[in-house]
Amino acid sequence: MSDVTTNWFAGISAVIAIAVIVQTLLQMRKTKRWNDDSDAPSGARLVSRARYRGHRVVHYSDGSVLAETRFGFKSFENFDLYRQYIDR
Repeated sequence: MSDVTTNWFAGISAVIAIAVIVQTLLQMRKTKRWNDDSDAPSGARLVSRARYRGHRVVHYSDGSVLAETRFGFKSFENFDLYRQYIDR
């Protein structure tokens, strides 16, 4: 009986460790995207970084916005379109 318990404990520990590693890697990827966006793909300069309803938002000089959504970062033409996307 103790071998079965030991195997269960080892298996559950391994699954938890893998889940923690995956979560950490996903958070690092998100943070890297937030920190490295000094220029937009269109060549516009970074104007400001802000938060809207708990989501990170980056504003560029051409009016475009790079914003955090439920599925990662997404580009929007302007802040109003992003606000409609979040508030819908």
